Amino acid sequence: MVDQPCSLLAEVHSTLIYNLRTVNFMRHSALVSLLKEKELLEESGHQPAPVLGIQVDELTAAMADVGNNWERVPLRHTEGREGWEDALVGCLKDVRCQHSIPRAKSLMHLI
Repeated sequence: MVDQPCSLLAEVHSTLIYNLRTVNFMRHSALVSLLKEKELLEESGHQPAPVLGIQVDELTAAMADVGNNWERVPLRHTEGREGWEDALVGCLKDVRCQHSIPRAKSLMHLI
């Protein structure tokens, strides 16, 4: 049995995404943050710990392919706000950094 999409979740997230489109962001800030953290660990002789069992390189490769151009995706009500999930992941990638959302690294397993 397939779960039906929840209209309320789509509406709430679409509204959030539309509002976050007005915030300044740096493209792929989450990827940059993870790669900088990995580089600092390696320079100090440590290996980055897997995130929920996923290596940082694998995680950043998966993140690079999801949610690109989220700020331009039309989330039309008539289309059930289709695409809000990818737009939300893209928003997290571009708006967040390790300091602004400390647990974001563990949230990226949703990709």
